[in-house]
Amino acid sequence: MAWSQMRYCDLHGSVYEETDRARADFIVFEEESEAFADFLVFEEESRLYADRGGLWFFVEARGLADFSVYFTRNKGEANFIVHFTESSSFAGCDQ
Repeated sequence: MAWSQMRYCDLHGSVYEETDRARADFIVFEEESEAFADFLVFEEESRLYADRGGLWFFVEARGLADFSVYFTRNKGEANFIVHFTESSSFAGCDQ
């Protein structure tokens, strides 16, 4: 299944932070408060542990990524809203 067909709650794995919004798989807004986020993300230190929804491992090269995101400053443009959490157990959606 293509990433674009998945629910954002299921997004996990290697992520490339795109600087060109047209090349990104998803447009994302980073919310300061977890109360207003659609999705909690934990930034993993190892690709091996980014194996379930909300666990992301950022890579430096687009070719190494499972999907790419562009962080927008305009909440209305976003496909979904994330908040980065300090605990991997809180990552994902509260559904």
